[in-house]
Amino acid sequence: MALSARDIEEISGHFAALTAKVPLRPITDDREYHEAVRALNALLDAGGADEKHPVAPLVDLLGDFIGAYENVHYRLPDISCYLCTYRAVDPRTTNYCRPYLGYDRNLSV
Repeated sequence: MALSARDIEEISGHFAALTAKVPLRPITDDREYHEAVRALNALLDAGGADEKHPVAPLVDLLGDFIGAYENVHYRLPDISCYLCTYRAVDPRTTNYCRPYLGYDRNLSV
């Protein structure tokens, strides 16, 4: 599909209006992150979680930007050792607990 100069002008205007409300760019700091999360929450509250809703693709795109920032700046720790240590999972049936609790990895249950 070819875009005419008029199409580009129209798209530019719509994009500028959209990005004034929804930050559609890679997130670079905590201020932008919180702005994006607020926008995402508003879109979700408006029904954007329903994949048939008109803003669902926008929710996906904004979620990707937020996720990329979180993966770098808000990494969650691996809690496997805590789950095993505090018996939140049964270490006899869960192989990943064995190294944390001193079980032989090849020990049959």
